[in-house]
Amino acid sequence: MNITLRPEHEVLVAQAIQSGAYQSPDEVIERALEVLRSEEAWLLDHKDQIAEKIDRAFSQFGRGEFFLPRNRGLI
Repeated sequence: MNITLRPEHEVLVAQAIQSGAYQSPDEVIERALEVLRSEEAWLLDHKDQIAEKIDRAFSQFGRGEFFLPRNRGLI
């Protein structure tokens, strides 16, 4: 399989290799895919908890219970 990277991604891969953490573009991509799989698994495992917190926040906001930043010039 051939993959074409955008120039900004090529720079990131090159920087990762230059850092000494990786020996090849394949290692960089492999690690990126491992992190992606890990994040997706975490989101799937915590999907219900995340949804509950979002629902709770919307309910609180609907009742007027929301955070107002103080002393930041916003209000």
